[in-house]
Amino acid sequence: MSTFNDTTHILNGGKFFLNNEPEKRILELENKAELLKKLCHEIDPYSKITEEQKVSLETLEIVQFDDPFLLTNQLLLLTEDTLEELEELKQKIQE
Repeated sequence: MSTFNDTTHILNGGKFFLNNEPEKRILELENKAELLKKLCHEIDPYSKITEEQKVSLETLEIVQFDDPFLLTNQLLLLTEDTLEELEELKQKIQE
């Protein structure tokens, strides 16, 4: 059984994950990227955000919905960060 003390950890760009579970992190990032893609296609930042969209945004730690510019930037930056981390992890597993 693996414990916190006997497991090697990696700190990568502020993202903390177990190096023996990169596949799990890749799956999490792929799911997050899909959610972000869905939200980017569905949300019009100048229109009212639905309750369902608010809940989805909150799971991504986006909680300010009243500024269309800020909302758009947060979605774009989060998407970019997610895709970059995903690509880095995929490259590391192939090495």
